[in-house]
Amino acid sequence: MSNSQNSEPQAQKTTNSSEDYVERFSAERSTWSDSIVNIGKRFREVENLAEVQVDLYSRRQEALEYQYKLIGVHTKLKNLYSVEWKKAYDNAGQNEDIRYNDKEKAKIAEGLVANLKFKLDSVSNQVEFFRETIKTIDNMVFGVKHRIDIENFKVGTR
Repeated sequence: MSNSQNSEPQAQKTTNSSEDYVERFSAERSTWSDSIVNIGKRFREVENLAEVQVDLYSRRQEALEYQYKLIGVHTKLKNLYSVEWKKAYDNAGQNEDIRYNDKEKAKIAEGLVANLKFKLDSVSNQVEFFRETIKTIDNMVFGVKHRIDIENFKVGTR
């Protein structure tokens, strides 16, 4: 009896894990977007640009490190997906009275590993989000110099 009690939460974890990916990644994207917007709002005050620049570099480094972790997760999921797909493909039609052709086996395999494919795609999208976030931060860092130049120009024309 205790054995079945231990397996039920595990099965529940497996079913909810795709939803967990979506919720977690959505929350992370929202947090990071808000952070970038808040830093962008601080561009208005020239006195704070040194602090803004430090924050940009810090957030860039955090995003870069997290992106590399996600790439590692993506690689592991991709390998697991390949192994599981191959296993499902090879087992399609085994111990059955039906013979499947290659296309049918491929469809069966895709159906059996659909949850894994969803996770793989979710991680891939998150990696892409962080790639774009890093580009945005790089553009903002570049913009700090231009913001200072604009202020210097304003002061010079008065």
